Amino acid sequence: MSPSLVYPFLQRLQQKGLVKHGLKRVGQREKKVYELTEKGDEFCRRLFKRFAALISVVIEPSLEVCANCGCKVYAGGYREVIGGQEMAFCCRHCAQAYKQERN
Repeated sequence: MSPSLVYPFLQRLQQKGLVKHGLKRVGQREKKVYELTEKGDEFCRRLFKRFAALISVVIEPSLEVCANCGCKVYAGGYREVIGGQEMAFCCRHCAQAYKQERN
């Protein structure tokens, strides 16, 4: 984002009470430093919570579940054919435990 867009955005956030700024000495210059206010921190928490809910709605249906421990497999995982059926596991240790429990 270019500075010509960032500073007006920060000013709007400041007007809404979400950020505040202070001056910090950096070498020979004073630099404006922005930080979240308590209201801004709470706003970010709510925003991230909503974002997480949205992501889970989009991603959750496509996730596989480990046949042994039931955890959700977000990436990778381990697949093995057991009893003629390909099964998904979070790791090879869970696959091994699953086979031992079935014997």
